[in-house]
Amino acid sequence: MMTLTQTRVGFVAAFVLASPIFLGTANAQEGAVALEEIVVTARRVEERLQDVPLAITAFSAAEIQAAGIENLTDVADLTPGMTFSNLIGEFLPVPVIRSIAPTAVQDRENNAAIFVDGVYVSGREGLNFSQLDLERIEVVKGPQAALYGRNSFSGAVNFVTARPTDEFRGKAELTFGDRGRMVASGAISGPIVEDKLRARVAVILNQWDGSYENQVPDGPDIGGFEYETVQSSLYWTPTEQFEAGLSLYVSKDLIDVSALTSVTATCENVSARGTRLANYCGELPSIDKNDLHVLKRATGEERDVNRAHLTMKLDTALGEFSALSGFSKVEQTFLYDGSRGNPSTRFAYQSFISPFPRAFVLGTFDAELLQIGAADITEEFSQELRFTSPEDRSWRYSLGAYFYSVEKEEGNSGVAAQTPRPRTFANFCPCIQFFPGVGFALTAFPRTSIGDLTFGRWFSGPMGDVTGGVDAMLETDAWSVFGSVDANFSDRLKGRVELRWTDEEKHSQNFVTGSDLQNSWDFISWRATMDFKPSENTMYYASIAGAEKSGAFDSDNEENINGEDVFVASFIDPEKNTSFELGVKGTYMGGRLSADIALFLIDWTEIVIPQLVGVDSNGVPLAGVLNLDMNAGDATVQGVEASFGFAVTDNLTANLGFSVTDSEFDDAKIQSFADFPSYGPDGDVSGNELLRQSAVQGNLTLNYRRAFRNDLEWYVRTDVLYTGKQWVGAVNQAEVPAHTYVNLKIGFDAERYSVELWSDNLLDDDKPIAAFRDVWFSNALPGGGAGGFFDTFFPWRLTVSHPRRRQVGATLRVNF
Repeated sequence: MMTLTQTRVGFVAAFVLASPIFLGTANAQEGAVALEEIVVTARRVEERLQDVPLAITAFSAAEIQAAGIENLTDVADLTPGMTFSNLIGEFLPVPVIRSIAPTAVQDRENNAAIFVDGVYVSGREGLNFSQLDLERIEVVKGPQAALYGRNSFSGAVNFVTARPTDEFRGKAELTFGDRGRMVASGAISGPIVEDKLRARVAVILNQWDGSYENQVPDGPDIGGFEYETVQSSLYWTPTEQFEAGLSLYVSKDLIDVSALTSVTATCENVSARGTRLANYCGELPSIDKNDLHVLKRATGEERDVNRAHLTMKLDTALGEFSALSGFSKVEQTFLYDGSRGNPSTRFAYQSFISPFPRAFVLGTFDAELLQIGAADITEEFSQELRFTSPEDRSWRYSLGAYFYSVEKEEGNSGVAAQTPRPRTFANFCPCIQFFPGVGFALTAFPRTSIGDLTFGRWFSGPMGDVTGGVDAMLETDAWSVFGSVDANFSDRLKGRVELRWTDEEKHSQNFVTGSDLQNSWDFISWRATMDFKPSENTMYYASIAGAEKSGAFDSDNEENINGEDVFVASFIDPEKNTSFELGVKGTYMGGRLSADIALFLIDWTEIVIPQLVGVDSNGVPLAGVLNLDMNAGDATVQGVEASFGFAVTDNLTANLGFSVTDSEFDDAKIQSFADFPSYGPDGDVSGNELLRQSAVQGNLTLNYRRAFRNDLEWYVRTDVLYTGKQWVGAVNQAEVPAHTYVNLKIGFDAERYSVELWSDNLLDDDKPIAAFRDVWFSNALPGGGAGGFFDTFFPWRLTVSHPRRRQVGATLRVNF
C-alpha cells in the first residue's frame, strides 16, 4: 500500500496535469458544435454549472433520456466519486459519495442524502424510487449540510422534476425488451389559465421479469419489478412577483425478491474446541442464470410511496422570500425467501426412538423458510422558510429556518417455515454429540431445548413467529437556522460562507423489549469557499467544510449472570466530517471542451461502528454478548475526481469521468472481530481500507450523430462503466470484484419522434455487485450434520447480490 504522502503527491500531480493550464485554450473551429450548457440550482439559485465552486455532476433532461437513467445505480455509474448498492431488495439502499460509506449496514440514515425538488427523502425503503419526467439530476459532492441540512454528510443528490410549460406540450414513450421488459409512459403539460395557471401530469408503467430463471416450478420472478407511478404539478403565477407550485407523486411498486445467494464462511476459525468459521475470504463468486430457487410465497416487496411538495416565492425590492413544504409517506411490506436462493435450509435435531426413552439419535432435515415483514411506515413533514437578498449586488446574503419531523413505525417481522418437522422430531440442536449420529440437545431449563426456544415458533403455523403488530416507533424532530454570505472582492475573486445550527431530538420506543429512549443533540455545519476566475471560462476554487451527522441510539435486552433481564443502551454522538477541497473547472475551444477537476481530503471522526457489549449499565457481566452501534473510529479519505467533455467533431462527442481515492481507518477497533485469529486480541482494523467503496471508478461515453435526411438523424451511443472492487467488511477479507458494463444504443431521431435499439450490459458481466455478512437462519451448515455443539448454531455466511444481466430492447418516443 502506498503511504499517505506518496498518494497525496500523486493526487496533486494528477490535478495539475489535468488542469486547464495543460489542456490549452485554442479557439474553436468556425461552426463547430459546442457542448450542452447546464444550469443548476445546487446553491438554491440558478447558475451555470461551470460557475459553481462545488464538485457537481449534473444530468439534463436530454442526457437522462439519452443515457437511459432510471435509478440511483444509473446515476452512480455516470458520476465520478459515487457508487450505489442495494444490499437486499430496496431494504438497504446505500448511496456512497467520496468513499464515506456507513460502517453499520443497518443504519437508518445514510451518509449521502437524497432530495426531490430540494425536499429531503426520509425512509431508506423509498430512496431508490421510480423516476419519471425529470428536468435535471444534480449530484453535489462533499458535505452539504450547511446548505441542504439533514444528513448530506458526504454529499447530496437532488432530483429536479419538470415544471409545467407555457405552451401545450406532450410526450409518450413505449419500450419493449427481453424477459418481459415493458415501459409505457407519457406526459402532458400546458396552460390552464393563460399566464396564470399551468399544469403538468406524467404517468409510467415500468415492469420487468428479471434476469434469472426461478428453478421452483411456478415460482415468482427474481430480480424484477413493476412500478405504477403518477406525478403531477400545478404552478400559479397571479403576478410577476409571486409564484406558487404544488406537486404530487404517487407510486405503487411491486419489487421481486433480489437475485441473492449465500456463501458459507471459509476463514477465521473462532471456535476453541472445533471449527466455527466466521468470515469469507477472497473474491465472491458469480452464478448462472439458472442457479436460483425462490419459494412460491416469496413474492418480494410491496411499496407505496406518496409525496407532496408546496413551493412559494415572492420577489420584492428587498429580495426574495420563499417557502418550501414537503410531506411524504412510504409504506412497505415483504415476503422474502430466507434460504437466499438455495432450495431450502438445513436444520439439525434430536429424535426420540421408542421404546428406548434415553436413546436419542441426531439427524437433519431441510425446510423452506419464508421471511415475513409487516408494514414499515415512514411519515415525514418538513418546512423551510428562506430570504435571499438581490443577486445583483457585490455582497449578498441568505437567511432561513427549517423544521423537520419524521415518524417511523417498524412492523413486526419474522420467519415462517413452509416445511413441517419430521415425525421423529424431539428437539432442535445445539447438541452434544457422543459419537457420530448419537447425542442429545442442550436445554435452557428442564424439558425445553435452547434450539426450540430459538427455532420452535418458526414451525408453529403459517405465520411462524410473526405477530403482525408494530415492534418499534422512532420519532425525530429537528429545528435549524441557517444563513450564507457572498462577497465579490473583485470582478474575478469571490467568497462565500455558509452556516447552519441544528437542534435535533429523537425518541425511540421498542414495544417488544419495553425500552423507551430519548436524547437530543445540537450541532453546527459550515462551509467557506473562495473562487477565482482568471478568465470568463475558467474558475479555480478552494473550500473547507464541516458537517455532522445526527446522533442516534441503539439498544437490546439480555440477562446478566444474576439471572436478571436487563436493558442495555448505547447513546451515539454525531459523526463528524471536515473536508478540504481544491477544484478547477472551465470550458475551452469555443465551448467544445469542458473540464471539471476536484482534489479533496476528508477527516472523518466519531464513526459509528457495531461493537460487542458484555456488561450491563452497572458493570454486571451479561449471560450473552450484545452487538450495539457506538462511536468507535476515525478515518481519512483523499482523492481526485475529474470529468471531461469534448466535441471531437461536429458529429462525435466524448465524455470521460474518473475518480481515484485512498481511504483508510486511522484508528478503529471492532470488538466483534477480536476473536478473529487475524485480528486478535482487540479487533484493530487501523490501516485497512473503508468498506463498500471503490478506490477506482470510471466512465466513458462516445456519441456519434449524423444527418440522415431532412430533419432525421441517426446516432450510436456507447457507455463504458467501470466500478472497482469493494471490500465487504472493515477486515478487508471478502471482496466484491470489479465490474465493467457496456451499454449500446442505436437509433433514429427527428424533432417529433425517435426509435432506438438498445442493450444494457452488452457483454453480460455477471460479477456480484454487493454483499453483507450475516448468518444462516439455522443450526447446521448447508449439507452438514447435527454435530458441532454451538459451532453450527447460526453459522456465518455472506449474503451476495447479483447484477442485472444483459438486456436488449427497443424504444419508441413521440413528442407533440
